[in-house]
Amino acid sequence: MLSVCVFIIARLIKDSQTQRPKGFGFVTFESEDDAQKAMKALDGKIVDGRLIFVEAAKEVESPATDMNTVTKLDENTQSLQD
Repeated sequence: MLSVCVFIIARLIKDSQTQRPKGFGFVTFESEDDAQKAMKALDGKIVDGRLIFVEAAKEVESPATDMNTVTKLDENTQSLQD
């Protein structure tokens, strides 16, 4: 039985200087079920002669701003201006 997974967007990540692919990308699927099916079907498989690994992307948190650091920078800037 052939299983079809519908994806919305596929994005290949490239080096900003050379524009060559970095070897990974991101795919957004229509549903969580489609994403799980694709991961299960493709992880550890050979595609176009290359072994591929597929896993869910991990969300990265942006670093929290430390208000003490901002205050110290403002104080230093103020003293430099005097």
